[in-house]
Amino acid sequence: MKARYRLRNLERRLERERPPKTGKLTAEFEVFLYDVYTKGEPQVFFERDTTCPFLCPEHMVENEENVRGVRAPRGSAMYPYSNKNGALGFTIYRHLDGYEDPVKSEEEF
Repeated sequence: MKARYRLRNLERRLERERPPKTGKLTAEFEVFLYDVYTKGEPQVFFERDTTCPFLCPEHMVENEENVRGVRAPRGSAMYPYSNKNGALGFTIYRHLDGYEDPVKSEEEF
């Protein structure tokens, strides 16, 4: 039973990690959370949004047109699709042209 549960969770995680194709809408953008910490030693937060890792062009435009709040570092921006956990900062996008797996083996470096 535990093995089946772990396998199902792994399958769901892998499905979220790939650019999805659903009906007529195909993901073309990878979604990231971005923020800048300026107190103390400056740091940049830049990670894939696990609540919405990919978007099609139509939903990317809708995501930006309907953002509420401050779309700036240390701001609080609420989006219809991304940043569902309410992280500070804002959403940015990377076009998937030439998409490669972000996890590369050591031989590729």
